[in-house]
Amino acid sequence: MSPAYRRHCLIAVPLLFSVAGCVHYRPQPLAPADIAEAIDRRTMPPLPGGIANESSLLAVALIHAPSLRDAAGAYRNAVAAARASRVRPLGTLTLSAEYSHQDNPRKPWLGGTVLDLPLDIGGRRSTRIDAADLAIMQARYDYLEALWQTRSAIHRALVDWRAADAETALDEEAVAIRREREARLVRRVAAGEDPQSIALAARTDRIASERRVADVQARRKQTIGSLARAIGMPPTAVGTMIIAPEADLPPPAPAAIAEWRRDAALARPDVLRAIVDYDLAEGTVKTEIAKQYPEIHIGPGYIYERGLTKLPFNIGLVLPPSDFNRAAIREAEARRAAAGTRIEGIQAGILADVDKASTALQGAFDEVRRAEQQDLPIAERSLDQAQRGFRAGETDRTDELAARGALVDTRIAIAEARRQARIARADLDDAARPPLDPAESALFTQAMHALETSQ
Repeated sequence: MSPAYRRHCLIAVPLLFSVAGCVHYRPQPLAPADIAEAIDRRTMPPLPGGIANESSLLAVALIHAPSLRDAAGAYRNAVAAARASRVRPLGTLTLSAEYSHQDNPRKPWLGGTVLDLPLDIGGRRSTRIDAADLAIMQARYDYLEALWQTRSAIHRALVDWRAADAETALDEEAVAIRREREARLVRRVAAGEDPQSIALAARTDRIASERRVADVQARRKQTIGSLARAIGMPPTAVGTMIIAPEADLPPPAPAAIAEWRRDAALARPDVLRAIVDYDLAEGTVKTEIAKQYPEIHIGPGYIYERGLTKLPFNIGLVLPPSDFNRAAIREAEARRAAAGTRIEGIQAGILADVDKASTALQGAFDEVRRAEQQDLPIAERSLDQAQRGFRAGETDRTDELAARGALVDTRIAIAEARRQARIARADLDDAARPPLDPAESALFTQAMHALETSQ
């Protein structure tokens, strides 16, 4: 074996080993039909005590919610990209060979290798790694935001579900009262005691009550669908749940709202993500400034030229643009300025949202209090007077039914006012992000820990 042949073998062996260590492609085809069928087959896991509440449904969502699974996948993707950013580029390897019998019949071969290695200096590598790490932080904040939005969707759905159940019972009672009153008035009209218009008005009231029952039932079905989507379950698995009653919460104190408002403007995930966006823009400025200097490549090589061994060494420069990258630097600086302005806009929006939601919440509580302390006593006194008049023979049954229907309507209005108050509290929670109750806080902590250890 000639020395030249041995030298070429020494070059080829590492290349063969490097190829042998490559990862092989493994196809993973998707079956959308099977995925859809699996979703439809999902069933609710056993819930504590057999009753669904906010925290137990959030625990289900942590496993099945599509939005959370998507956000977790984006986080894992960002972590993988950060790992890849730390791998130094190998550059290029050029192999050459030449055969010429005329130059030297005894040694006709010429062969060589040349490497082209970028030095990856001038802050380029550190900026690339920092950007990848910041992308992980963004994905983490996105997951936290998705987690909160899922929690909010569950809360809102349960508010509407409970309100629909309460209003349905009252609406059905109102329908029964108006049907009886309509039947009595129809008989009186037939007997010539009252004009036809009175019976028509009673019929209109009855139809309106029946329509209200249908609207509430439709709203309940929509609520079940929204809740099913939030937790990643089919509606058929959600509709049969027994949900826990909701405790009435007093309006938060102004001092607590002021503290939530300040904390939200500093620590909400969208604010933190905007700050990361600014840091990324800052890194882009650094990168573009570094690009105004040449990028250095080194090129060590080996050449065997018909019995002679040569070791060339090259230095290559990738030159900057003709304006020394000033246009790209100005563009990066403009993006950085826009990112800073965006933070201010997000914070201003948060403060305004908290103020708006707290005002709406106070107004909703005032409406509940007014209905309970003013409207309800008036309706109860009217019914009491109608019943006394009926027992004394001064009025008939239709007047007593009208007063009873008015009382039920007042209770329906109170139920709707309470629903609006709970929705207003949910709006305030979305804007201010107050501290969670212990059960939900533990689930948030568990979810974030599982996310960060899933790699």
